[in-house]
Amino acid sequence: MKLAMLLLLWMGEKNTDSLEAFHPGIPESQILWEVYEKNVSPVVMIFHKPSLLRLVHKVAANNTYVNRPSEAVVFAVYFAAVNSMKPEQCKTKLGKHRASVLQHYRFATEQALARAGFLKSRNQTALQAAVLFFTCLRDPGDAHFVWTMTAALCRLAQGMGLHCDGTKFGLSPFEVEMRRRLWWSIYLLDTQSSEFHAIGAQITEGSYDTQLPLNINDADLSLESTQAPGPHSGFTEMSFCLVRIEMIISHMRSASDAPRNERNDKNSTVGPSGPNTREGCLGQLETINSRLWERYLQFCDTSEPIQWVTATIIRLAITRSWLIAHLAPGETAGEDSTTEIRTDDPQRDQIFSTAIEVIEFAYLLETDSRTMKWSWLFEAYPQWQAVVIVLSELCARPRAAETDRAWAVVDKAVSRWTERGVQKGGITLKTVYQLMSRAAVVHGRVWST
Repeated sequence: MKLAMLLLLWMGEKNTDSLEAFHPGIPESQILWEVYEKNVSPVVMIFHKPSLLRLVHKVAANNTYVNRPSEAVVFAVYFAAVNSMKPEQCKTKLGKHRASVLQHYRFATEQALARAGFLKSRNQTALQAAVLFFTCLRDPGDAHFVWTMTAALCRLAQGMGLHCDGTKFGLSPFEVEMRRRLWWSIYLLDTQSSEFHAIGAQITEGSYDTQLPLNINDADLSLESTQAPGPHSGFTEMSFCLVRIEMIISHMRSASDAPRNERNDKNSTVGPSGPNTREGCLGQLETINSRLWERYLQFCDTSEPIQWVTATIIRLAITRSWLIAHLAPGETAGEDSTTEIRTDDPQRDQIFSTAIEVIEFAYLLETDSRTMKWSWLFEAYPQWQAVVIVLSELCARPRAAETDRAWAVVDKAVSRWTERGVQKGGITLKTVYQLMSRAAVVHGRVWST
């Protein structure tokens, strides 16, 4: 099925000559837009929201004359909205079962992308639609398909010159900003998909000079803008995505053993650094932590859910990176390895507590009432390393208050992975299950897959 879809997208062929029957009526279109605006747009900033809203309204009113790339964008928006909804929310808002609605808009989006021939064209609008679609395609069974298609997206982006900052081409401020958002959305998709498969990312440091998007609100920019708006010093609609980008840049650089040179963009987060020693990694963490505090964290109003999420993700990412820096050299929780702590590490207790904290943060982001509408995104980042560390320690520690806390949180996390079928049958999950069984015996717990 996935291979057939890949060939369909590549050849630009389609199973239907018209998608008119798949377009929703105006009431459903409005509902889906409202869901998209609340559940997707705050955490995935590919588009200029006012321009996107005008397009959605235009197509909902009359889809007869819409061009094919724009039609693909609108269907991708509908798919993203439904994908972000819980089954009960979909039933309440649309009066339909989520599975059937999701399949409806998935098929329509795939067909629209094929009709737009996005794998053979150099159309930026079609590429935007594809990036949104693959970013929101989160079913565990789609992981390999998304990884394969992401490689194609990276090549398409490079072929369109998105890896070069738009200011070099004399483009308008609006075009420059949209190119940056699209490039960095592909970058995020590439790193996430590659980490899931424990394989190196397609986009490497030094292969691009595209600057980070501006820290602005969409209202600061329009198609008619002749000058780029000045970035804000506080929290904006773009801040959450910028934090994700800056954290991943830092993680990618600290994960590399080769010496790294400073990038040429003005927004570079991490400066020159040497080989990947523990001390070097910890020094970089201090730098990025200070940077994020100065640029974003100090301005976060934690009474606002998206700002609370941003602050929590910064803390989670810094803590996770600290944890990885203390793992045995060369060890990561990928598909073909396990994660270990050096037995002679004087910070072993701190590492254990930190790993527990990472799992707690991740679980909180997925389940807290303030953030559940974005859980579709957070669930794509299972904290394998932290779980394996905690379980390994549980197998070697006697029962105590701290181990009871550890068991409770790891049990909840692994149960959620099992329910969602995350990496079902994969080596990493098998390792987790084996450690869960061993830890259950050591601590007199009952556990079964």
